[in-house]
Amino acid sequence: MYTFNPFSNFAYSELLQTLLPDFVLAFAFFTALCYAVLAKRFGQQRPAVAMSGTIGFALAVGLVWWEQATTIPSATLDPSPSASH
Repeated sequence: MYTFNPFSNFAYSELLQTLLPDFVLAFAFFTALCYAVLAKRFGQQRPAVAMSGTIGFALAVGLVWWEQATTIPSATLDPSPSASH
């Protein structure tokens, strides 16, 4: 069965298929994690939101940059012991 890829003719099709989803997931994860920690310190105020967004963005960019530099997709990183077999 042929599945239609709506991004195949788009100028940035490779970016949307690989790096953009990884960046969005990493940004959401890191931002939520930072906000959970910083909200306790700053009492759920604007500084906690701004700092968690900034830190989440920096960590997401770093993860995507590392993924591109090492050509190891983050989807293949598996900490389970069965991954080494």
